[in-house]
Amino acid sequence: MIDRALSTLADRDYTNVSYRVFNIGTANDLPAYSAEIGVPVDDRGLHIQAVEKIFEVAARRRKLGHAYQSSPISLRFVQASDALMSMMYGRDTMMIELIMLTHTEGGFELLADYEEAFYALGGRPHWGQVNSLTGSDGLITSMYPRFDDWLAVHRQLNASGVFDSPFSKRVGISASRFVS
Repeated sequence: MIDRALSTLADRDYTNVSYRVFNIGTANDLPAYSAEIGVPVDDRGLHIQAVEKIFEVAARRRKLGHAYQSSPISLRFVQASDALMSMMYGRDTMMIELIMLTHTEGGFELLADYEEAFYALGGRPHWGQVNSLTGSDGLITSMYPRFDDWLAVHRQLNASGVFDSPFSKRVGISASRFVS
């Protein structure tokens, strides 16, 4: 199916800035939200399994509660990064962007199901998009092997708490300060 779809493309290869590559026209102007998960690209084929998992999760959610993927899904490939908290840290990565039109019934739940399924494939969620990541059970430490090193630097640079937020507290990067 994928080969057939690719054969219909006008250009076999196309390189440009990202907003021109994934330009779907007027649909770009619709209000939406999205999650993005990065999975490793390596000989294990986890990135292929991730694409298959999208279809499995979507089919299960459709049967459970009539929740549907309401927008296109984007796949892109990114080289490994040495930035300690990057989704691409230490590995070539396939980025999976899962877009939902605003007001999609069950949309947030569907994104959470995708995210949970991708954890088993080494998936790392985008820090700035929709995610259900928390600091519990050592999940972040398992995703990012040098998290403790990064956290030590963060605490040094954020001693006053100026960069604290509800998100940073939820994921365990910063802590609420309680005074008795």
